Amino acid sequence: MDETLAAAGGAPHHLTYLLRHHVLATPLKHALVTVPFALAGAWINHYWGLVLGVVCAVVTVQALRGGHQGMLLVTLPGWFMLLLHASVAINQPRYNLVLILPYSIAGAWLIERALASRAISNST
Repeated sequence: MDETLAAAGGAPHHLTYLLRHHVLATPLKHALVTVPFALAGAWINHYWGLVLGVVCAVVTVQALRGGHQGMLLVTLPGWFMLLLHASVAINQPRYNLVLILPYSIAGAWLIERALASRAISNST
């Protein structure tokens, strides 16, 4: 800390120095560290995080393609906050709380689809 503060020329320039010399100087390294943190943040309650994370990603992609602003309004902030926290804060173990709403809606969407397909197959 003291070394980077001195190199930056004081506290007002510290963040800029860190971004230029440690994050932007090695973007691949920073991205490779961010991915495991994002995966850890997306991991909610054992295997539910794995299943609902995949379903939520599918729902988000479908909403992007179909222009469903309501679903994007629910899912995109969660994904954004997950990536933001994973890239800047390694010591916040509960930053995945913002994903509870999109995961819940994705799970409800999955259940609704399963029930609808089951009803169709039972009626034929």
